[in-house]
Amino acid sequence: MSDNMMDQKLIQETARTLAKEFAGGGHTAKKIRQESTVNAETIKRKIESALTITCERCENHTFNHTHVIKRLSAIMSPTGEEAIIPIQVYQCSDCGHINNEFLPNSAIADIASKVAMKNVRKQTQS
Repeated sequence: MSDNMMDQKLIQETARTLAKEFAGGGHTAKKIRQESTVNAETIKRKIESALTITCERCENHTFNHTHVIKRLSAIMSPTGEEAIIPIQVYQCSDCGHINNEFLPNSAIADIASKVAMKNVRKQTQS
């Protein structure tokens, strides 16, 4: 018997066994249903005990998706072409503030360095 025929026979035999278990409400199907119910209840309990994140500025607890847009030069791009890269962040739906924990350093490193330089200039001028 060729390897191809053996593979097909094995696949058919496995499919028949699984079909019997699931269609007939066999032990395996029942166990899977029980496990999924237990997992759903466990997840629900864990979510209920998790801390709700609030806005650092106004303590609102709802957020909207927004993006920081980065421009990658053709020299730095793996394709050799300029790329526009959106980085998803969450913004307070009430006051528009973005919590520090939602801003990856890579998203604002260039802006942070500009702000730091402005602050240094202000201090030296005073």
